[in-house]
Amino acid sequence: MNIAIESRRRVCSHKRSVRLPSGFLYTALVALLLLPLAAHSAAEGMELPNFKPKITWKVSSGKLTKVCHNYSEGDWRFRHCRRKAQSLFREKCREHTKQMRRSNGEQRSKARRQKKIFCATFRP
Repeated sequence: MNIAIESRRRVCSHKRSVRLPSGFLYTALVALLLLPLAAHSAAEGMELPNFKPKITWKVSSGKLTKVCHNYSEGDWRFRHCRRKAQSLFREKCREHTKQMRRSNGEQRSKARRQKKIFCATFRP
């Protein structure tokens, strides 16, 4: 039993540490690795101010579904669309709440249904 422990110690004691490159080589390596990321985020930043997402959604069983399904998940356009959709739905919630308070009868019940859809169901 002691022999196995001793042999493990010998194996572990012979491991070499990995040294990172230093100086110019290290700086060049980091620049090469980070340059594509910087270029991508710069291009993305240039597109965002001009991008107006087309917000799409479906209503099923009184709930919002498939919000911004016209963009692929994980894409920056999808995230931007979801943020804009959240503010749009918040505004629609306020609008239908006011309409519900001002009306009566069938208009009021319709506004109540719309309020329930836009106020309670979408949480990205």
